[in-house]
Amino acid sequence: MSSKRLPELTDVKPLGPGDAAFLSDMREVLVRHGALERFGLTLLHDHFDMDVDELLVETCEPEARVLTIHPERAPAPGTGERLIATSWQFSPEGDVVAGLVCKLGCFVDLKDRHRKTHQRVRD
Repeated sequence: MSSKRLPELTDVKPLGPGDAAFLSDMREVLVRHGALERFGLTLLHDHFDMDVDELLVETCEPEARVLTIHPERAPAPGTGERLIATSWQFSPEGDVVAGLVCKLGCFVDLKDRHRKTHQRVRD
């Protein structure tokens, strides 16, 4: 079963001069909440269909300086896997926090505190 798709990248209006007021307002909100160094913006778009239980996951090879993003099944509760969500989409209505949908995340190996590995650890 596929989740509702975002528009393709070429169908999304890119960031431009007409967004200056919006960007200024967003920056002011981040500054007011002490979150300027914590949150930013992303242009929401899709490249392919994903199932409702999938999300995009970052993995990296620090020595090679390679970051890869690919779909994976979300971790099941109680598995001990730790996924840190890094990108969200607001739902159009409802509770702001409950309506956030994780779109991207990183699996974290707590043994090395995310310094060396940046991928799902499987036993």
